[in-house]
Amino acid sequence: MAFTEKLPEWHAEGIEPPDSKKQAGWDVEDRPPAGWWNWLLNRTFKAIEELRNKAADKQYVDEAVAGVKVPDATLTQKGITQLSSATDSTSEAMAATPKAVKTVNDVAAAAQAKANAAETPSGAQAKANTAETNAKSYADQNFYNKTKIDAVNLVRNGTALFGLQDWVVQGGSWSYSENDANVGGYFYPSAAVAAGTHIFIESQPIYVFTSTNYYLGCTFHTNGGLTSDLVRIELVNASSGVVLGSIRADDNKWWHRKTVVVNTGNVDTVKIRLVATGPLTNAATVIRGFSQVTLSIASADVYHNQGDWRSLFQSVANGKTNIASAISGKGVPASGSDTFATLAAKIGQISTGSRMEYSFRQNSIKTSGEYILATLPPRSIYSFQTNYDNSEEAIAYSYVGDLVADGTRAECAVSLKDSKGVYRDVLKAASYKPGGTGGVSRRFNRLEISNGYLTPGKLEFRIENENNSLSGWFALGTNIDDTQILMFKYDLINPHENCWVTFGLKGVSYRV
Repeated sequence: MAFTEKLPEWHAEGIEPPDSKKQAGWDVEDRPPAGWWNWLLNRTFKAIEELRNKAADKQYVDEAVAGVKVPDATLTQKGITQLSSATDSTSEAMAATPKAVKTVNDVAAAAQAKANAAETPSGAQAKANTAETNAKSYADQNFYNKTKIDAVNLVRNGTALFGLQDWVVQGGSWSYSENDANVGGYFYPSAAVAAGTHIFIESQPIYVFTSTNYYLGCTFHTNGGLTSDLVRIELVNASSGVVLGSIRADDNKWWHRKTVVVNTGNVDTVKIRLVATGPLTNAATVIRGFSQVTLSIASADVYHNQGDWRSLFQSVANGKTNIASAISGKGVPASGSDTFATLAAKIGQISTGSRMEYSFRQNSIKTSGEYILATLPPRSIYSFQTNYDNSEEAIAYSYVGDLVADGTRAECAVSLKDSKGVYRDVLKAASYKPGGTGGVSRRFNRLEISNGYLTPGKLEFRIENENNSLSGWFALGTNIDDTQILMFKYDLINPHENCWVTFGLKGVSYRV
């Protein structure tokens, strides 16, 4: 039957979107370029046209084949053949089925097996020995070789040298230190934990051999008054969370290392948990540390076979301190305790003159912190202006959902901080429960700050908010003669998955 529907012709070839956009798809409020739409419509038209053409070819072939008559097959002529599963027929007009062939093959195989059984015992033993040798050699080369992997630590980032990378916070608030003189880096709970509750961070899944003994090890720090079972490490089934083995830290003790042997049973994938149980009333100030976390199938504690980690750490720490000093010398405060990611961001904030361009956006941040924008020495004036019509280009946003507990709060502010650590907010977005859930945004097109430039000792600002004209000058303080750090300051109290901040700038600033 002929096609009746008119083809949706579209001959503008357009421009093919990048693979990344094909994978991600359209986002809310996206405005796809015309070239991308033309490409999609043109490709759709060509695909339908090709299907219609090939369908027409198939109809022609079907009609041509319908008129062909195939004769019966003979010993001298090709044609249609009847199948037969008989194994005792003498017909030359039928073809054998796979069943008939298998029947004959089974009889032949049985006969061959009977003949092979007549081999001498010495010959059979020689073949068995050769097979065993070959099997062992292949296994050693291609599968598990115990002598090669016994001393390997299967835990990635077991000393927090890379922050919380490869670990997932499953409850409570956790942080890390990278500069302890005794163990290098370590993980620790950074907020109070209520009595009768526990929090933990969890490693990425680790694949293990079943029914094998593994050495689980950790170096703990509980000095500071702990006298009950508040700190431990667990090896758990990655699928069910069932604990396979654990180590309890000693009470009220400086850095000390402990290990335990755990058999995996029928489990082939595990995770490691670092657990703290309440009450911990001052967890953020008294060290409850976990470091040098290891898992191996060695015959002893694998940590002692991993080389001089302290030397490596000290080398890295010294390098970070030197980098931080150089950054601070360029007017952007930095510390050797900053993470590498933070140092990289601060390098990008170093001013090479009086003009600076911003183009960044930090989405859905769920921790507290600071993002430095500029340094304003005494008797300077700073001006920022976005060159874009989109009101999202200069924004501070906070969000607290209905699912969080009372007392949860998210704040994101454009703030100034002096050398004494005093913060002065220029604008702030704040969401909280009870009373203020949902999203709150503060957008602006222009911001100017005078640090004693217009009036000596007076810190003041003026701002052009979204849809408003430039305001008059607002005083933040007088008798101030101090360097000010301009930043996005964001705080999350009682953090939760349904609580975050977003901020960003896109525009140009000048400082005099």
